[in-house]
Amino acid sequence: MAYVEGRKVAMLATEDMDLKKPSKEDLYDCINNKDEVASRIKIPSMMFKGQEGPILAATVIQKNWRTHKARVAYTYLKFLMTKATTIQRSFRLFQF
Repeated sequence: MAYVEGRKVAMLATEDMDLKKPSKEDLYDCINNKDEVASRIKIPSMMFKGQEGPILAATVIQKNWRTHKARVAYTYLKFLMTKATTIQRSFRLFQF
């Protein structure tokens, strides 16, 4: 749940904006509890702001790296299993 400061939103609405929408950063500045909301916001430039931003960024980098390594290991395992299956089939053909 985000707590929005109404005065800032009203000030954004009253400014001469030349029929432009306010930027996401301007709207984000209107939120009072930014630390709680920041982890759920999917705006890349805003996701890692705040006190725990660097920790969240490091966690996302670590998660992506581990996913990548697991995917590479699985792909290599599948490759090795197909080679082992081929060897096993050829061995059966040449048994006496």
